[in-house]
Amino acid sequence: MPCFLLFTNVAASAIPKGFLSETTKIISKAIRKPESYITVRIHPGQMMTHGGTTEPCANSELQAIGHISAEENIQMSKEISEFLKSKLGIDNTSVPKIILYQLGRGPRCPSLSPFAVKLETYMRMAQLEYTNDHGGKYSSKGKIPWIKYNGEPVADSQFCVEYLNRKLNIDLSSHLTKEQRAVAHSFRKTAEESLHWCIILTLMENMNIVKVSGFNALSVRLAVYKYRKQTRVHGIGRHTNLEMLQIMEGDLRALSDYIGKKTFLFGDHPCEADAALFGQLAQICWQSPGTKGEQLMHEKFTNLVEYCESMRAKFWPDWDDCITADGTKEATK
Repeated sequence: MPCFLLFTNVAASAIPKGFLSETTKIISKAIRKPESYITVRIHPGQMMTHGGTTEPCANSELQAIGHISAEENIQMSKEISEFLKSKLGIDNTSVPKIILYQLGRGPRCPSLSPFAVKLETYMRMAQLEYTNDHGGKYSSKGKIPWIKYNGEPVADSQFCVEYLNRKLNIDLSSHLTKEQRAVAHSFRKTAEESLHWCIILTLMENMNIVKVSGFNALSVRLAVYKYRKQTRVHGIGRHTNLEMLQIMEGDLRALSDYIGKKTFLFGDHPCEADAALFGQLAQICWQSPGTKGEQLMHEKFTNLVEYCESMRAKFWPDWDDCITADGTKEATK
């Protein structure tokens, strides 16, 4: 049975008469299920704050079986926010709940980290409000990017995606079959666990793109040492350069063959995995100048370039505001 939970610092005495029944109607309409199926539980008088103020605030959670699309989730959130504002005086224009911690903006992509591009692309696909923190602060796991949602830290880009999916009832892959979801999962793992390390190794062919990102020479040398060590632990760094390039070409060919002439991974509608694929491929497409990876994409797998351009056009209309253009300007977003 669907259950709507509301935790608020508003006192029980301030909850208006009929609030439970009105909330039931709102939820019933939003998820298109009979009122008789809906359970509403209100927890008033909580010791809680939002944005560091003592103003009325609330945290809600909807538990229901079945998928709600990103568009439906946005509309439902808007309706519930407006309802809570009218009935409890809770301001729905307060500061964004999500803070995305990442490195500064990149020279030709919004970040030198493909995982930061992935996570920010995902939040744009889901139309989530978020605030960037470019201070380079690492998570408790020593990883970046990571997020805070209502003050709760979540590390690792995929864990961040899955956490937000659960919290906000998001499913960007709701249009996919089980078989397609399995394919999407496999391609994401290929991109993030195999192709990613090839990108790092080929990027070391031309470190100028890193140097124009504003990092000092010592930081660059330390990063090279760190990643060379990690690639050897991973195993891929033990191969010859030619062998590594064979692995990279195989990964790119598999993606290219599957995507074919499609706009996105599964056709005209992007899914969650597209954010991860774009995060990795964008690095090769625009931020690996003079490398074998760039040559492969622009000469052999040109449909992957077209794929990147489609993702950028749809979800990054402000792309030029989010890059430093090889350090010649400051990113404004």
